[in-house]
Amino acid sequence: MRTISVVASLALVVACKGADNTASAPSREPASAAVSFLPKDTGFVVGVSVRQLQTSTLWDRYGALVKASRQEQLTALQTECGIDVLADLDSIIVAGDPAFDERTMVLAITGKWDESKVNACFEKLLAKGERKQLAITKDGKLTRYSVDGGDDVYAYWMGSTVVLTPGALEDKVRLAEVASAATSAKDNAALMTALGKVDAGATLWGGGVITGAGGASKMFSAMEAGTPSSAWVTLRLAKTVEVALGLGFGDEPQAKTTGDHLTSKLAAAGADPTLGPFLAGAKVTTLGTVATIALALDAKQVDRALALVDAQLRSKLPELLRGD
Repeated sequence: MRTISVVASLALVVACKGADNTASAPSREPASAAVSFLPKDTGFVVGVSVRQLQTSTLWDRYGALVKASRQEQLTALQTECGIDVLADLDSIIVAGDPAFDERTMVLAITGKWDESKVNACFEKLLAKGERKQLAITKDGKLTRYSVDGGDDVYAYWMGSTVVLTPGALEDKVRLAEVASAATSAKDNAALMTALGKVDAGATLWGGGVITGAGGASKMFSAMEAGTPSSAWVTLRLAKTVEVALGLGFGDEPQAKTTGDHLTSKLAAAGADPTLGPFLAGAKVTTLGTVATIALALDAKQVDRALALVDAQLRSKLPELLRGD
């Protein structure tokens, strides 16, 4: 599925970026402004600050592989259109319903561009490379891209942000819902409660509600206390790594049971000669109906962790970024 490859690519790209703040920084950037354009039925949101990509140790080590996986396209965009993707790309947001239904997913990409600049670039590249004609028309608030011999592709532009449906670019139903602005995720109380606990200025942030038997609930099925009703995460990567994962439950006993279970699992993992050195800074806390897991790695631990996975990253990163 294209959406899975998009999300997987984002996960590894995020592993190549960093930030300077700590996980408990009081100057937390709220997520409300970043998600206001999403429909009210949105169940999860994940944001990535691509602008921080080139400031981390991980990017120093693997950035060249990221560039090489798309070098031809990156060069064409810069040469023909004056768009330096890695320098101009600011942020990416992926969102969808609680069940991870691809028909509800949207991808919002923000950068130093606008619709007119991108449209002119598409026309130029298609005419020069594939020698095909591109017709760009408006379908209500949506922009329709029609290429000779291909399906129509739809996008919704909001200034320097373009919103797409990664699972099916020719599907305009979800985009039309976004463009209508009939509802807003800001009015989804459960979602905003989860997102209210993240820092939208971090390397990666995300949160969502967990309902039913599908989607995110499957990821937590192994938890002895049952499935949480919400989850959120803030991740910062620089020379160091800091991550905080929160789980919200329906009552305090479930949260406490989960916290105790996670503490036991961490203690067992800490005895592992490979994992142990990286878990010394891990801490589980329980407060009311919330269980939180925090982990911090210093620069030396990050270097040691990279040494363990270096061969795998160098092998898998390029194909993952290509969506193979």
